[in-house]
Amino acid sequence: MRITDMMQVPNTHRPANTRAKSNTAVSQAREEYSPSAEARDYHVARRALQNTGDVRQSRIDDITARINAGTYNVSADKIAAAIIGG
Repeated sequence: MRITDMMQVPNTHRPANTRAKSNTAVSQAREEYSPSAEARDYHVARRALQNTGDVRQSRIDDITARINAGTYNVSADKIAAAIIGG
């Protein structure tokens, strides 16, 4: 297919009987966006997380220091219990 008139391409999907309407005769409807309750909750939670500092950094620093000192011991029983939820 060869397109010879590029100016007609944008008009190919318009109905044939569409006419331009004057702004004075027709009031323009205003589109509004209203997010769902779930979207609002997500936004609130995300903003709270962004404003929260890294509260576990002291725990990470403590464990890192204990690992580096060779004094961090992990119980295999505790790991297994945590994995299976017991």
